Amino acid sequence: MKPPALDVRTRNDLPTGTYFADWALPEARELTEQGYERQTLTTTLDSRLQNIARQVTQRAPLGEAQVALVAMRRNGEVVAMIGGKDYAKSPFNRVTQAKRQPGSAFKPFVYATALEGDFTPASIVLDAPISFAGGPNGQRWTPENYSREYYGPQTLRRGLELSRNVMTVRLAQSVGMKKIVDQAARMGIPGLTPNLSVSLGAGEVTPLEITAAYSAFANGGRRVTPYLIDYVQDRDGQTIFRADARNCRECGRGFSGQESPRLQPRGTQVIDPITAYQMSSMLEGVVQRGTAASARGLGRWVAGKTGTTNE
Repeated sequence: MKPPALDVRTRNDLPTGTYFADWALPEARELTEQGYERQTLTTTLDSRLQNIARQVTQRAPLGEAQVALVAMRRNGEVVAMIGGKDYAKSPFNRVTQAKRQPGSAFKPFVYATALEGDFTPASIVLDAPISFAGGPNGQRWTPENYSREYYGPQTLRRGLELSRNVMTVRLAQSVGMKKIVDQAARMGIPGLTPNLSVSLGAGEVTPLEITAAYSAFANGGRRVTPYLIDYVQDRDGQTIFRADARNCRECGRGFSGQESPRLQPRGTQVIDPITAYQMSSMLEGVVQRGTAASARGLGRWVAGKTGTTNE
């Protein structure tokens, strides 16, 4: 049986980017039954945000380096995606396929695991030199701060704001890397090895995976699954698939003075809501007072984390 023809459209009825379409079409055929003469696929792509993303990445002074960008709403809607500089030269989608070291962007998962235990944002960790056996070529591994300077006892909040490497390693050693990689897996980053170097982002992850994992901090601790297909309709206009499959049992009843019905929140609870609130506050501090201060102009309630790597 021939697969159905697909009419791909965004909410603004504008064509999608090529990387986005390459991702959407195979998923659409998996989601829908065979045999319809025509199907209309509505994606989550926001054409305005996609155009902004394209302009930003084109203007970036990257030289020969490649680029990847993904923007996702808290409910999992992927609203913008740039999989590379030029699809014609390289159709490889770096958002969904490229495994890269996240660097310091992984540190929030170390801190979140600590907050799930006995630590608080005000807990003190020593920022001072530390060394471990088992480094490359039989040498000792001695993590260093980016500035090559050390600042003594610091709070967890300040350590994350300034992205202190040695503090993070000490914290990971205290919490336990097995707990950290297990927590990262629950949040959507599987397959990490429980080595201390992973606490500084030496593991591998796709941009989409780490973006989705961050969503738990903004969702009260609930992890959502990224999606790009909002709904699919057959030729008669009947909806045959909808990403939001939640049912509202009493939405059709008449009003009689009682509380309005509510939909259950999306996603799976992976960290305590208190931990999610604390992490959101600490990540706001990264923007207001820390390594991401250049993003402060985006607005008051902006949270984030910088991340660099040599690879």
